[in-house]
Amino acid sequence: MVFGGYVFKDVGAYEKIVGKAFGELDPKDPKNAVIVDIQLAPKNANGKIDRPKLKELFLKAETLSRTEVCRSSEHAPSVAQLR
Repeated sequence: MVFGGYVFKDVGAYEKIVGKAFGELDPKDPKNAVIVDIQLAPKNANGKIDRPKLKELFLKAETLSRTEVCRSSEHAPSVAQLR
């Protein structure tokens, strides 16, 4: 349980699941030119830069046995917002 096991009115309790997502950055893409020293980063076999990212998901405790996902941690409400 997260938020100290607090059960939010009309919403319920939440659980947190932590995992890793993987992606690639193209050092030749002009949008990535703002990244300092991107050309010096190690590249994979595709000529791209591997980009692992830690991801946290907040799920309603009651949905853990189902497949629906509540929200990504990037958009999760704070405890104050849910009270």
